[in-house]
Amino acid sequence: MPRATVVTGSLIEVCVARGGPLRGGRVGAFIAAWAIVSHSKGHAITLDEYRDWWCEPERTAYRHQANFRALFPHLHTPQPLADALIRAYRDELVRDGVKGVLGKPAPPVALPAA
Repeated sequence: MPRATVVTGSLIEVCVARGGPLRGGRVGAFIAAWAIVSHSKGHAITLDEYRDWWCEPERTAYRHQANFRALFPHLHTPQPLADALIRAYRDELVRDGVKGVLGKPAPPVALPAA
């Protein structure tokens, strides 16, 4: 079983390190968007709630989730990462939006090595 490591760097840096610039960028945006919805709703969300909030087609939402799971196979949804972002950046999530969240330092979350 791989050892857990604490990730460092911005959210986008962590995602790009795991999945390259294209997939990593998309996954980082998915995590940030998930955190914004979860924070706005005040609870852990489902993929359907994410999809409805951002008015995305069902297939697109599932594609986002599949890309996320390719980079973070030990997580079913981005909720644990979103919860860490919410704890660290509660007031800034909605104000700064997805692009603002991507550049912030990734909150300390123990993840298995990629």
